[in-house]
Amino acid sequence: MSEELTPLQQSNISEGIRKLYRTEKIVNHDLDFSKWTIKKLYGNTLWIQLLDEPVGDIIMRNGLAVPVNQAKGLYRIARVLMAGNGVVEAKEGEYIRFPHGTGSSYEQIVGGYKTWLLREDHVMMVVNPPSEDEEEIRKLIEDTVLLAN
Repeated sequence: MSEELTPLQQSNISEGIRKLYRTEKIVNHDLDFSKWTIKKLYGNTLWIQLLDEPVGDIIMRNGLAVPVNQAKGLYRIARVLMAGNGVVEAKEGEYIRFPHGTGSSYEQIVGGYKTWLLREDHVMMVVNPPSEDEEEIRKLIEDTVLLAN
């Protein structure tokens, strides 16, 4: 049978944890994760390549330079690069649609496009593109994103 901690013991433990997380080594690290590779994902996490947000500030469409921040729509589209062991539906290489504003940016660039980490429960649908040609898919996505604005 274990004994309950006294309020003083609980306070000391809490203070110790707060001090641990305030140390310079933990809070102020400056690691460049762009050179790290993902070995394995856990749970329902997806590593995705955003196909509607290239690296850079503009998308060129028919001779017009459109700022990327103006070209984002209500929904995003991405290709799954890797899936965690708890992912049920979205598989590697498939295309997904999910709401803008979900997921978190990851510092690696794949094929000139930013990558993100996203939970599978944020995915609205797995979609099949009308063509298998990667360049045709990207052009279709860019055109669709621009038309939505």
